[in-house]
Amino acid sequence: MEQSSFVEFDKVKEWDRKQDRDVKRNIILDAAEQVFSHKDYHEAVLDEIAGVAGLSKATLYLYFKNKIDLFFSVIERKLWELGQVVVNATVDYVNPVTAIKRLINDELAFFADNAAFFRVFYAQRHDFQFRAQVDEDEIHERVKPFVISKTDAVAKVIKCGQEIGAFQSVNERDAAFMLISLIHTCVLIQLLEPENVVPMKDRAELVEKIFLNGLLVRE
Repeated sequence: MEQSSFVEFDKVKEWDRKQDRDVKRNIILDAAEQVFSHKDYHEAVLDEIAGVAGLSKATLYLYFKNKIDLFFSVIERKLWELGQVVVNATVDYVNPVTAIKRLINDELAFFADNAAFFRVFYAQRHDFQFRAQVDEDEIHERVKPFVISKTDAVAKVIKCGQEIGAFQSVNERDAAFMLISLIHTCVLIQLLEPENVVPMKDRAELVEKIFLNGLLVRE
C-alpha cells in the first residue's frame, strides 16, 4: 500500500513538472509572438524576448534550440490555432455551402486579428539572409502536418457537397487547395497593400463568389 502511494506521488510530481514546463513554454511563445509581431526577425533579439517573458535568456535555451527554432515554434502554434478555426468552421457537414462560407469568413477574420505577426512572417519568406539560415526540409516537415490536416477538413466538406448534389464532380482535394490559395491571396494582398483598405467582409464575399460560383451545380 505504501509502495503504491509513493508511485502515485511520483506521478503527481511528474505531472506538475510537465504542467510547469508547458506553462513556461507558452509564456516564452507568447513573449516571442509579441516581439516578432512588431519587429523584423533580424531586429528581434532573445534578450528582449526573455525580458518580456520575465525569464532568463538561459531559460529560453532549455525550451528552444535558437532564435530560428523559437520563431518557427511561434508559427507552428499560430498555424494550429488556425487549424482549430478551420475545424470549428467545417464541423457541420449538413450544409456544405454554409460551412464553406463560414470557413472563408472565420479564416480571414483570424488573419486580420493576427495581421501584425503574419506581416513579419510573410516578409521573411523573401528575405534571402533569413532563408540562408533556415533548413527548408525541416521547416517543410514542421508545417506539412498542418497543411494536410487543413486540406483534409476542407476536402471533406466539398466531398459532402458533391454527395448531396450541391457541388460539381471535381477532385475535392484540388478544389480544397484552390480555396485555401484564394484565401491566402486575399491575406497577402492585405499584408502587401495595407493602405488598400478593403473590409475583410468584402474580401470574404469575393472569395465566396469566385469559388462557389465555379463549384455550384448549374440549375
